[in-house]
Amino acid sequence: MSVCCLPRCIGTLLLSKKSYLSASNDRSVKKEFAINLVFLVLVNLMIKPLYIFGIDVGVQNAVGPESYGLYFYLLGYVYLFQVINDLGIQNFNNRFISLNETLLSKYFPHILSMKLLLGILFVTVALIVGSVMGLVVLYPLLFVLIAFNLFLDSLNGYLRSNVAGLGWYRHDSILSVTDKIIMILIVGFLLLHPAFSDSFQIIWFALAQTVSFLLVTIICLIMLSPRLKSMWKKPDLKYFFLVFRKSWPFALILLSTFFYNRLDGVMIGLMMEDGETQAGYYAASFRLYDAAAMFTFLFVGLLYPMFSKLLSRKLDPSGLYHFGMELVWITSLAILALLLFFASDIMELLYEEPGPFAGLVLSLLALAFVAKSIFHISGSYLLSHGDLKYINVIFGAGVVFNLVLNLLLIPLYGIVGACVATLVTQAGIALLLSLRCVKFISSRVDFKKLGFSLLLLAMIVVSWLFLDRLNQPVGMENRALLTLVIWAVLFVPTLFEAYKKRDTIRKWLKT
Repeated sequence: MSVCCLPRCIGTLLLSKKSYLSASNDRSVKKEFAINLVFLVLVNLMIKPLYIFGIDVGVQNAVGPESYGLYFYLLGYVYLFQVINDLGIQNFNNRFISLNETLLSKYFPHILSMKLLLGILFVTVALIVGSVMGLVVLYPLLFVLIAFNLFLDSLNGYLRSNVAGLGWYRHDSILSVTDKIIMILIVGFLLLHPAFSDSFQIIWFALAQTVSFLLVTIICLIMLSPRLKSMWKKPDLKYFFLVFRKSWPFALILLSTFFYNRLDGVMIGLMMEDGETQAGYYAASFRLYDAAAMFTFLFVGLLYPMFSKLLSRKLDPSGLYHFGMELVWITSLAILALLLFFASDIMELLYEEPGPFAGLVLSLLALAFVAKSIFHISGSYLLSHGDLKYINVIFGAGVVFNLVLNLLLIPLYGIVGACVATLVTQAGIALLLSLRCVKFISSRVDFKKLGFSLLLLAMIVVSWLFLDRLNQPVGMENRALLTLVIWAVLFVPTLFEAYKKRDTIRKWLKT
């Protein structure tokens, strides 16, 4: 019965109770977010650094920047067609399964058949265009494996979106690193065993990815099967157009994201004389940038379905948005300080051939990482509100802007120019998305906290520029001390605020 149908006094009481329950539910969602976030971060901290620094870096050192640069170049090219592989289905599915779990059994068999057909189309188009451009002939088997692996990766993304949509966040956290665990076992053995380490080839890396993705696909299907009436149905155009009508705005977002995330690597390979080697040098720094961005993207993987669930229950997600934004901002600035102050040391430590300007390239990408972290959170918040038109306009403009900047800067400054293009594009998108979020936030902007946050960012950047321009290089111990001071400035206020809320935290821990 609607409240408006009741006497005014009873309506007032019900509204007061609703407000109380809304606040209680908001605290409950924050607690659930915090618990799952801690679990997700711990799982990823145990596995992904080992994969990135032990396997991915180890492969580049084993095969050299030219061979790995070819892989990175071809991977970036095939990524440009990834929208065909998905058509926005994953984001659509994540949102709508979160809103209504009963849709899983109805839509899954039809969407799975669609995913398989789209995968065939994706691989076919990538091969045809790649053949015309002369890319397939560079390494045919590697090209085909990369395309097939991206199909499997997209398929796993869809399967995992069902797991997350059902609220199985911890299962999804484990699945997010399962392929990396398998890669560590396979590639780690090949890199360490004397019979294979000296003759390691980039094609082995791609084959190991195929095996790991296939195993994750099987695990996901086994997990979801009890919730499904059937796993597969004959492709039905009615369902295809029904899903496509709702998912195409997500597809445009996906297309824009793939373009400005991978366009720079492809353009480096196309526009520079030693494009494959330069792409390898760029990949060395981009790997760290991508790893840091994926770390903050873990927050989004939990926040996005929670935003959607809160909205479906007519609750305000503004508090959760602020909570997630603060965590991401503090974490990204802490990572930024580490990468800026030790950029050259990190690159020389990790790579046998880090390449020229390696420290500068990593520093510029580290700054771009902060911007990307912000637009990850703001973008997911707008996406949960269904503000797809604005997001598509911003992302589309970002693609064009990034393309123009790369065309202008790469011929003049090489991979450094590509980094500048990435930084400017990501910063612009982050700013525009964050400004748009104000429209959907019920509380006022805390300008005092915002000013303090920007001051911290400025302090880190100015410190980096000062250290970079000194005639005498600053010792590692002094840079480590400066990093610890900045971390203290970042985390001490947060810990103090947590101390003030210690009673609430105790209640979380007890439950």
